[in-house]
Amino acid sequence: MKMNFLATAALVATAGCMSATQPQRPETKPSPIATKPAPVVQLAGTSWEIVSINGTPVAENAGGDTPSIAFTDGARVAFTGGCNRFMGGYAFGGPDVISFSEHAAGTKKACTASLVKQDARLMTALQSAQRIIDSGAGKAIVDASGAELVLLTPAAH
Repeated sequence: MKMNFLATAALVATAGCMSATQPQRPETKPSPIATKPAPVVQLAGTSWEIVSINGTPVAENAGGDTPSIAFTDGARVAFTGGCNRFMGGYAFGGPDVISFSEHAAGTKKACTASLVKQDARLMTALQSAQRIIDSGAGKAIVDASGAELVLLTPAAH
């Protein structure tokens, strides 16, 4: 009996020394502040005259085809460097990040060599496009380094 008493006393003494554990509350983290995404450049339904390609002013076709680019609804684009007309697609990857489809359908008109080269320079510039940004009275299509590829002004309607 003495043994039971000692065992019970030891058990009670040990239980009294134990600290009561509080239930753990889940750690709460402050919710991130909602940030408003930067606005996407609105191009659908707009038309632009091409002022320069890679810093070189464009030459106009004597027949009246002004180098231009038009962005239609549905991510389609139509453009000319002054000779042939091309059609393709474009996409945004961020607020001002733009890319043009690798392949574009186009006409095959007979033009002066300088206008054919201008068409080719425009096609190459659009393939290198990374961003479209505000530039003075218009927009500039720039490459990854920020170098201006194509300078645009709003087309006269």
